[in-house]
Parts: sequence; structure tokens; C-alpha cells
Amino acid sequence: MFNRQTTREDREFKFIDPLDESLLRELNVPSDMPEAGIINLIREHLYCRSNRCALCGAVHHRRELTVGRRRPESHGGEDNIKNLQLLCRRCSALKGDGTMLHVRKRLRAEKLKRRMSDD
Repeated sequence: MFNRQTTREDREFKFIDPLDESLLRELNVPSDMPEAGIINLIREHLYCRSNRCALCGAVHHRRELTVGRRRPESHGGEDNIKNLQLLCRRCSALKGDGTMLHVRKRLRAEKLKRRMSDD
């Protein structure tokens, strides 16, 4: 399960705080597992809950989804399971360092602007 090469997203996603012990117990993480393996386990755990992108809602294969934070660390986000989500690559790039709320507001404004220009 962990023999695939790590992707750029795996290398970029770093935990800023120690992971919640209850999450590690829930995922049955061995104490000597490297961080990349833990990230893969979290991705699998989130994928089992939903195989949709949290932003656009499109269904994707697990390799096409990246682990991201709902609230980025620059906005006070933590590395607990409640703050982690799966995003497709397109939405992950669109979200960048913003919160989900900011991204959704921006998307609604763009959609409204397109509707106004179509009329």
C-alpha cells in the first residue's frame, strides 16, 4: 500500500503539530511509520468517507485527490482530522492559502458576474 513514490503534494503537506493520538489509534498507525505513510493513511481514511472533492463535489479516484486543510495554518488551522479534507488538484490550486469560506464566496461572485454578463 505504501510502495508508490511520494508525489509532490505528499512532500509539501507537512504536519505543523503532533497528530491527535485518537486519530492515530483510529487509523491503527504503527509508532515507527514515517510521515509520508501517515499522510497516505489519512488520504485513504478520508477517501473511504467520501470520494468527492470537498469544493467542487466531483467524484475522483483517490490518486487524483490531495489532502488539504479546510482552514490553512496561516489562518490558524490545525492538523486534526476535522480540519483535513480531500480536494482535486484544480480546486486545491484554486483554494491556495484561503479558507473554504473565502473560496466559496469568490466562486459565487464569479458565477453571479457571469450570469449578469450573459443577460
